[in-house]
Amino acid sequence: MIFILLFFFVIGLVVRTRLWAFLNKAEDRYLLKVPGYKIVKDTVQQFFGKNRSFFKEVVLVDIFNSGALMTGFITDDQGDIISVFVPTGPNPTSGNIYHLQKDRVTRTNAPVDVGMKTIISCGAGSAEVFASAAIK
Repeated sequence: MIFILLFFFVIGLVVRTRLWAFLNKAEDRYLLKVPGYKIVKDTVQQFFGKNRSFFKEVVLVDIFNSGALMTGFITDDQGDIISVFVPTGPNPTSGNIYHLQKDRVTRTNAPVDVGMKTIISCGAGSAEVFASAAIK
């Protein structure tokens, strides 16, 4: 327990010193020049960082016109065509992007974090998503 507290104390000291400023400058100088680093950094920040506006809203989509609904997130709305990201569970960082006619998309009032929780839990807790949907 003492080791853990000491470890976090040292991290706190590093963050408040010049070493932290040097590490931040090192990212600008070196890491941002590595191919793909910025893309990976932006993606991680979109899912777990400050940029939480990656998805606009939770939707249910009938991709194959079979009646089976999938939970997805609107990434772009062009009016008649809506771009939807349908993640795979339990790992929401992978999935498929579909560009669908708006009549194939059922909008919900569920918050994005609730939709993400249902993906991570492989569908458990989907009742809130379905309760907030206007299913035909």
